[in-house]
Amino acid sequence: MMKRLFLFFFVTLFCVSISTPAQAGYFDRIEVGARGLALAGAYGASVDDVSALHWNPAGLSLMQSPEIMLTHSRPYVVRSLSTNAVAVGAPILSGGVALGWHRLGVTDLIGENLISLGYGQSIYTGDNSRIYVGGAAKLASVSISIPGRDFGTETKVTADLGLMVQQGRQLRLGLVHRNFGEPSFDFIEGGESTQMPASFEFAASYHWRPESVIHLSRSEVAGESAWNYSGEIWFYEVFAIRAGVFDEEFSGGFGLQGDQWNVDGAFLTHDSLGNTYRMSVRFFLEPGGGN
Repeated sequence: MMKRLFLFFFVTLFCVSISTPAQAGYFDRIEVGARGLALAGAYGASVDDVSALHWNPAGLSLMQSPEIMLTHSRPYVVRSLSTNAVAVGAPILSGGVALGWHRLGVTDLIGENLISLGYGQSIYTGDNSRIYVGGAAKLASVSISIPGRDFGTETKVTADLGLMVQQGRQLRLGLVHRNFGEPSFDFIEGGESTQMPASFEFAASYHWRPESVIHLSRSEVAGESAWNYSGEIWFYEVFAIRAGVFDEEFSGGFGLQGDQWNVDGAFLTHDSLGNTYRMSVRFFLEPGGGN
């Protein structure tokens, strides 16, 4: 069975590499949490907290306790642009459930709000392997108002699906398909609509030492594909450093963890637009519930 699963992953990866999704549009950077950004987005195979609501909903089944995560980001250090997110989740019904809200705003002009509800569950347990699946239903809303004209608000529904396979204690594989149906927003009658593009991601993580993990992912969105790579090292299960390459740009960050809390910081460079900075704080209700 495991041989078939590995074959499935690599065939899917090939199909992703030759596909051509729609043009990019709204909700371009809607990640929850700073850890995944520091890891260059190559997080879909190793995520095991409430931020799996975005990175791979199959990972929600790996949550160890009820938790809440708050995220604040300054994309490209643009003064009028900010993103904020909150997500809550808990182990339940032999899996894990999470509810999240993400907002991107440009001072009183444009607002993007995304509400997500996700669930993940283990569907197979073998001697040395496990398989997890998950999904997230998403309500996406865009509002545009400029001086002299209010374009109103449009709301669309879409969904994500995720799969995760764990082989032994060291290797995990992940597969995510985001934005089923590619909902489009059309604020100007007779004009060209802008889609919320589907994206596909294959990810892998390898714990080459108990405290050290390497990550990679292959992503495909809006007709463009990229390989992303990253690494993470933990010191005494308290402090972590992270670095990665995100589509020829660089990412990095840190993690600090206590018995019932976790703080992550991250940055992502961009040649022309400037750096993006992000902070997230996670609280879990049971001691030792962190990574």
